[in-house]
Amino acid sequence: MFEPSNLGTILYQVLIIGLFLLFFISFAFFIRRLVLNSNHNLRIQEIEKKLEKIIKLLEEQDKK
Repeated sequence: MFEPSNLGTILYQVLIIGLFLLFFISFAFFIRRLVLNSNHNLRIQEIEKKLEKIIKLLEEQDKK
C-alpha cells in the first residue's frame, strides 16, 4: 500500500501541519483571553467611578 519512505514522509507532514494548527488555535485563544481581560478591566473601572459618585452623594446627604 505505502512504501516505508512515503509513509514516513506522510507522517512527518501530518505532524508539521498538526503543529501549525495547534499554534494558530493556541494563539487565537491567547488573543481572545487578552481582549476579554481588557474588557473586564474597563468594566471594573466604570463600576469604581459609579461607586465613587454614590459615595459622594451619600456624603452630601449626611452633611445636610
